[in-house]
Amino acid sequence: MTKRIVHIPVDSIRLEGSLEVPSVPQGIVLFAHRSQSSRHNRQDNHVAATLRARGLATLLFDQITEEEADRGACFDASLLAQRVFFASDWIRTEPAVAGLPLGYFGSGMGGAAVLICAARRGEEIRAVVCKSARTDLARSTLSALHAPTLLLAGCEEPALLELNHAACEELRGPKALQQVGVSDALETLDEIAKAAGDWFDSHLVTR
Repeated sequence: MTKRIVHIPVDSIRLEGSLEVPSVPQGIVLFAHRSQSSRHNRQDNHVAATLRARGLATLLFDQITEEEADRGACFDASLLAQRVFFASDWIRTEPAVAGLPLGYFGSGMGGAAVLICAARRGEEIRAVVCKSARTDLARSTLSALHAPTLLLAGCEEPALLELNHAACEELRGPKALQQVGVSDALETLDEIAKAAGDWFDSHLVTR
């Protein structure tokens, strides 16, 4: 396993990220985080560690700068999707992971960002998993998204569960909606990580 701090160029700025690659990687998953969160997010790091144990490389990166966060950029789904797009381009230039199948994991606003970006990048994105995604902010792109997509929504989040149910109806590719817990308890994080790992095993990894 190798771990490196990387810097992703986006226009005139560079966004810091953490790239971790197993010895024989089967694919790579790019993470997009929920509002006011960063690559140090506990939930995402738990999921990422589980995916790496299953042979997947992971890239977690800070989608916005501190200055942008102060201006409320963390609530701009279009901007976050643009940053995911740039990070995806960067992955394709990084020798350690350039040729691997690419998937996305997004939470909250990050979920909207990866749905938008996956629709734009087409067949290049092999699988998508979203947890508590703001799918309403990606609604105009859902019908163009054909990558296998798993939507995870908390059973105690009725509004998000309804939004995700409506989004699932609009998706055109392989899809599933699964209810999960919403707490930060370890068993909930394990449930989310297992669901994501199983989905990527089925749809991202080339056997």
